[in-house]
Amino acid sequence: MPAIVLSSPNVGLTQAKPPVYLRSQRHSQETCSSRLGSQPFIPAPAIVSPPNWSTDSIVRRSSVDSTEALSAPSSTALISQKSAAKRKVEELLQSGTSLYRAGPEVGPAIDALIAENPTADPGPATLRLGQGTWEVFYAPHIAALSSTLGTRFQPLRYILEGDQLTSNVFYSSSLVQEGWLSSSGRLFSNAADTVEVAFDKFWVDIGSTKLRQSGTEGASGAMGAVDAAVNAIGRAAFFPQFAVFPVKYLDNDLAVFSFPPLNDSLIAVRKVET
Repeated sequence: MPAIVLSSPNVGLTQAKPPVYLRSQRHSQETCSSRLGSQPFIPAPAIVSPPNWSTDSIVRRSSVDSTEALSAPSSTALISQKSAAKRKVEELLQSGTSLYRAGPEVGPAIDALIAENPTADPGPATLRLGQGTWEVFYAPHIAALSSTLGTRFQPLRYILEGDQLTSNVFYSSSLVQEGWLSSSGRLFSNAADTVEVAFDKFWVDIGSTKLRQSGTEGASGAMGAVDAAVNAIGRAAFFPQFAVFPVKYLDNDLAVFSFPPLNDSLIAVRKVET
């Protein structure tokens, strides 16, 4: 069958439509049959266009992804923000910040650290993360007390082994020379954000190199009598209601506590030995 040609009769238009060639379905089948013989006609599989991987489309998708990513802070960004305050405190420590050498920038740095406390329920967590030896590097009330008494208290260390806490404070003064004030007892937590201390042993060591690990070590003769007197005074002066410390910040090597009896004055410590 000859092809049928249709063309637009509107020759007056500025652009004529191209001719359309139509062939009947029967003619197409007969032509295929004549070419293939007795084999049945198998239509060609449909061709599916591949996805558009052009550069423009990729750039547009990347722009959308970037916009979506910026709509909310990622966990990586939050971690980075949290570590910034700690890095600042560590820089201050590396520059020589200590109990009696704390510039005006240390207080705000500690406040920023507290705002980024990474530990849930820091009270009971202190018994897990606090194992080892810690040293106080920021305590405004102790610095003020030193000025009043004319006595320096440095270093001030806490050693936690299990639930047993030992405190060693080196004192130096022109009036009473120098030595160590020590106490020991139990550390425990009865609330999610506080720890409590129950000291029951107190002792004094005269001289900078004569620190004993416990009040009963070498306690005989005159030293035994002194230890007994110091222990009795320490027990009488210890008030459990003043030994509750809210934990403001806690991680593996830094911690901050507050002391409610002195207007929540802060005590910041760092781990010096595991």
